[in-house]
Amino acid sequence: MEAPLKFQAPNITTALGLGIGKIIFKALSIMEWIISSLIITSLFFIKPNRKIWILYLLPISIFIIQNIWLLPILMERADMVISNEPLPESYYHFIYGILEVIKFLLIIRAGIIFLTKAIQSVQK
Repeated sequence: MEAPLKFQAPNITTALGLGIGKIIFKALSIMEWIISSLIITSLFFIKPNRKIWILYLLPISIFIIQNIWLLPILMERADMVISNEPLPESYYHFIYGILEVIKFLLIIRAGIIFLTKAIQSVQK
């Protein structure tokens, strides 16, 4: 949501917006690494069933794919735009966006299941 909005601010050039975006993506990535680590650690302690493991590991796997494969490519493309280099056509932004939507939906699903089980355990 932040990405398109920053480009609507007065006096924000494409290069400046991309520079800001790189900083934001790096900060978000650090937070996602921390949260992913905490989730994995907590899964070892609560010993959930296989379904819960999968529900949490799928979005973490998508995050790892995004960070190891896509984010470096997108950062390089941002650097090319900032340097006024020609940018070849690609689908990397689209792939990143689709994975982000899938990750979001998986996290929502995992949260719903977690809350449902928490409510059920409180009601017992």
